[in-house]
Amino acid sequence: MSVWLDSSDGRPRDRIALPAGLAVVLVGLALVVGEARFRVAEARVSAWVLRLVRLRPASSLGDNVVFPLHGQWVGFSLSVACTAALLIMPFFIVAGLLMLSGRVDRRRALVALALTSVIIFIVNQLRMLVIAGSMMLWGFKSGYERSHILLGTVLSTVGVIIGIIIFCWMLVSSPDGRRRGVRT
Repeated sequence: MSVWLDSSDGRPRDRIALPAGLAVVLVGLALVVGEARFRVAEARVSAWVLRLVRLRPASSLGDNVVFPLHGQWVGFSLSVACTAALLIMPFFIVAGLLMLSGRVDRRRALVALALTSVIIFIVNQLRMLVIAGSMMLWGFKSGYERSHILLGTVLSTVGVIIGIIIFCWMLVSSPDGRRRGVRT
């Protein structure tokens, strides 16, 4: 790893932290700009998960997931408000800004960001699985309303809270398990 000395305090600085931090911020912004493509990918994964757990044969059509229910095709659409991209994006911005400031170790920030992103993505997929399962259990209209509004909101909230806890914990704890503060 190449380092250089910061003229203000004489501490070594990671040369890669600046471009890496900038890249992470840009990826965060790209998640917002490209959220439509991200939703299409999420719908594909969701249809695959439904088929994997043998809940129903499912397909994705753009940002929609469809499956047969009582002799007709039904499903759900991943709207802008339902995408994991908007839940993950703030973590990219925060991690990138912390890396740019030099206040956190670049590798720890990237690992925390990757783990948090995977957790939130998986929880959002679980949310869509619950929505599909509820539609099969209670019917299209009742199942969607119950699961999307109540269960889906609870799952998303829990996923983001878990993500925040893990993200912060990974940034402030040392690899040997001792608590360490953010660099000043």
